[in-house]
Amino acid sequence: MKIIAFSVFFLLLYPQTILANKCQSKPSLAAMDSSFLSYLGQQTQSRKGKIAIMPFFDNHVGNPDDIIYYGVPFLIYEIFSPANPHIIHPYLSFATISKLGISKEKLIDKEAVKQVAEKLNANYVVFGNYQHSFAKTVRVMINVYDKSKNKFLAPAVEYSTDVDDSFFDLMKINVVLAFKKLTKHKVLKSPSYTAPTMKAFRFYSKGLPLADSYNKSDLELAALWFEKGLKENYHKYDDAALALARVHFMIALIQKLNGNDYSQHWTNGQKTLSYAKYRYNKMPIKYKISHRYIENQSFAVQALAAYVVKNYSRANQHAASGLKAVPEDGVLQTIYRVTLGKNKPINNIGINNPICF
Repeated sequence: MKIIAFSVFFLLLYPQTILANKCQSKPSLAAMDSSFLSYLGQQTQSRKGKIAIMPFFDNHVGNPDDIIYYGVPFLIYEIFSPANPHIIHPYLSFATISKLGISKEKLIDKEAVKQVAEKLNANYVVFGNYQHSFAKTVRVMINVYDKSKNKFLAPAVEYSTDVDDSFFDLMKINVVLAFKKLTKHKVLKSPSYTAPTMKAFRFYSKGLPLADSYNKSDLELAALWFEKGLKENYHKYDDAALALARVHFMIALIQKLNGNDYSQHWTNGQKTLSYAKYRYNKMPIKYKISHRYIENQSFAVQALAAYVVKNYSRANQHAASGLKAVPEDGVLQTIYRVTLGKNKPINNIGINNPICF
């Protein structure tokens, strides 16, 4: 691979002692996690009418059903976000409720919902609960909080459904209905959505909590679940393909920053990404989250090439562009830092994990 060739060439030319006091030999996974969440937050930072989605409360005895607890927030995000870029990514909601210590019954506590809205600077928060019956059906309640008016939907939208392939259309219809009942003006567009099978969605949902951070063993397990979901739906499941590709790219980045061969996971990520066929004039955010690694790779190659020939201005420019796509890339953080010179640092480019070449 080109980037590996450039990296080797660079190692031969550049004395590492110059960078010794400015970089580290191994990446901080915690710093990478922080940059990942920061990137997700930046996607809606300047948007108006932001919408956060909380996990729904499992109102029955026993362990929470992954399909609802993890799957539903992502399902709502994945259905609506292509036409509504002001929807906050669910991983930010999960991180927020974890920091606030919100769980179980607190997921439907109105004061807790207000805290989430405040913490995420969200104008609206979607939340709710569900309860399984003995007959393989589930009763779902969907509520929405309007922060600007300090108003909750009353009564909440409520419906019962079998946990089968009809679940997806009913969830979409009733989320739209909840917003219509709460607000007079339209804040949520309803785009088309190709639903997976319920079995594929269950596999996919099990991988979601394992793919929220740069933990290699968790990511490898998440990849197995996402792959099962993708295969179960005959490789026609964009969200599973995007998640699986992202996981491969995340593992490849960990390997790259540790100085290991990352070509296999990189190739697997590229191949998997080809299954996700977006049909929009502009690439939606949920696709960018995975595609950004390809964009970063292109800039990384150019930044290293420019650095080798001592064109530091161009190297800095390409490194900055690469970091806008993947701020977790510690190698580009180092290139950006050492080539900054007298230039003023660009906003939203953080140097929290510079890695020595």
